Amino acid sequence: AAVARRVREARERQAARAGGTGTLTNADLGVAALTSVARPDADGRRLLERAMDQLGLTGRAHDRLLRVARTVADLDRQEGVAARHVAEALQFRGALSGSPEC
Repeated sequence: AAVARRVREARERQAARAGGTGTLTNADLGVAALTSVARPDADGRRLLERAMDQLGLTGRAHDRLLRVARTVADLDRQEGVAARHVAEALQFRGALSGSPEC
């Protein structure tokens, strides 16, 4: 019940942030909107840049990581995206690296 409530609250937060644009979740955000709402703090930016360099990630992978980090922050009930949210997104990417989607 607690997890379902957190997910419901995160989705409500995402829909409210999007306003009346028809976008309901972070997955639906265009790149410009994503850049606006999923801006990591300084430590998060450094972590993301280091991961991009060390792992040779593409721009598309960068955007996916930002979407996941923003969602993790929403589940954490945080307005901003912190380094811990970026780190968790990177962990999910590593766990799913065998998937053709990653």
